[in-house]
Amino acid sequence: MTLRHIFNDLQSLDHQGSAATTAARAGYFHWILSQADVASARQAAHSAMRWMRSTPDKSQAAAEFTRMIGETVDLAICAPVRRGGAAGRRRVLH
Repeated sequence: MTLRHIFNDLQSLDHQGSAATTAARAGYFHWILSQADVASARQAAHSAMRWMRSTPDKSQAAAEFTRMIGETVDLAICAPVRRGGAAGRRRVLH
């Protein structure tokens, strides 16, 4: 299911409160798990946010879904910390 299908389905819901959050979370997990990796998810989230900004949220579930996609855009990918391998271990031991 594409992001647009998920978003349009959430637009048609009239859930409020925790039911809206649950529906948005289910849609978000369905979308994020369909992405190949974290980098492609961030790229897809950028293009999704451009599209979703032009489409007003008609339901609380759609607004929550938009918020979750926005958090994916803000996701910071950190580089692994290098500890020096064997030389680093020797420095710690001596």
